[in-house]
Amino acid sequence: MQTADMFKIPFSVIIGVGTLLGTWVGAEESGLNPALDYFLTDATLWKAPAAEVEQRLKPEGLRRDAVSNVVSLGEPRDLMQREAKILGSVKVWNVRLVLGTELQWVTFDLMPPPTLSLGLSKVEFRNVMKSVQEGVALQLKVKSTPHPIDSPPDEKDKTYKVSSERWVGEDLQMILFAVTHEAGSKFDVQRLQLKVGVAAKGEPMALKLPTLKADRASGTLLLQDLPKVPAWPGKHEEWAVLEQAVAATGKPCDRHGIREYAAYGTSWAGLFVEGLHRLCVMSGVKYAPIIPNIWVPTEMAKLQTACATAAKKLGKSAPQTLTNLLDVNPDVLRTARVTPPLQTQFITALKQALEARRPLIWYGALSVFPQTGVPAKSNPVGVRLIIGLAEKEGEVIFADEEGRPAMRMKIPDAMAAAYMVDAITAK
Repeated sequence: MQTADMFKIPFSVIIGVGTLLGTWVGAEESGLNPALDYFLTDATLWKAPAAEVEQRLKPEGLRRDAVSNVVSLGEPRDLMQREAKILGSVKVWNVRLVLGTELQWVTFDLMPPPTLSLGLSKVEFRNVMKSVQEGVALQLKVKSTPHPIDSPPDEKDKTYKVSSERWVGEDLQMILFAVTHEAGSKFDVQRLQLKVGVAAKGEPMALKLPTLKADRASGTLLLQDLPKVPAWPGKHEEWAVLEQAVAATGKPCDRHGIREYAAYGTSWAGLFVEGLHRLCVMSGVKYAPIIPNIWVPTEMAKLQTACATAAKKLGKSAPQTLTNLLDVNPDVLRTARVTPPLQTQFITALKQALEARRPLIWYGALSVFPQTGVPAKSNPVGVRLIIGLAEKEGEVIFADEEGRPAMRMKIPDAMAAAYMVDAITAK
């Protein structure tokens, strides 16, 4: 079967779309096609360079906000005027696109925020959900599976309900996400989205448990024979580290999820860590924090106070507002974050993980402290796999993409520069 054929909707469905849209009044009034199913049926749209995608979709209302750089298909009022729909009959209120080198994701908001509309009744909401579920299943010819979800606005508030499911077809994957709020007789749909993206393909990764080389004389522990990440469409440098870590537990990493979260670059710390943790869940592995994620408001506020205290002690300056570890003087950052008891605790945790042949994911600021073996072109913030500990030298050992020992950093520096450190284990 040709690729283009895989994306084709059965003729009976096309007839149904024509019937549901009636005389296409919205299209005639706005001059734009109300049916947005070309995102599901046009295979070339997902393979063309981003600039070509923008050019092709400009007649359909595509625009890029000069300030936020958000790419959308017109504005909500434009879509409402054209009576925009997806999967034949499902109304679309807003469309946002993620463009990398190619089109990566399209998010369809299926209704406006509750503050802007009267909303749907519970019965109407269920009917819309059913229409989307049936339409996606018919399009991709697969059943859905559960998908890791955002936390409710308040996890303790049981009046909020969150649901998320994913369909993965031969070429596309789709995620249906909904948040509802029900208190007494009041029912609100807080969020209802359908995300469409490319399904992951390529050579599967070898699943291999690493071996441990322990030199008791020097106190060096080193994991060896880690699996290499093969090239595959959508492979991403940062997420390849997670692929290595998960494969070292004997399980495959969810590459469809990597396709979904690759848009979260390492510069967006909160989103990146959230995506990394969800990918662990999707891959069936556990993550155990060795250094918990500091990129949350409460922890960053504590760190800013600690940096101010350390700066005063050292006679150095500290940033008035802490937005990035790269903004802090290295000596101030080390003094603020590392104490002898914490360093002992960190070394003990590393030893336990490595002796159990568990690699650790380190995510942090790479350019704050000196390192050895750093690539000539290296991002200031990045992800590395900890595969060793040289205790006598006082260094942490990181792996390269091949799984071989490559970069080293002093233990207190690796602690101070880390946004988080997680040990990855099989469930």
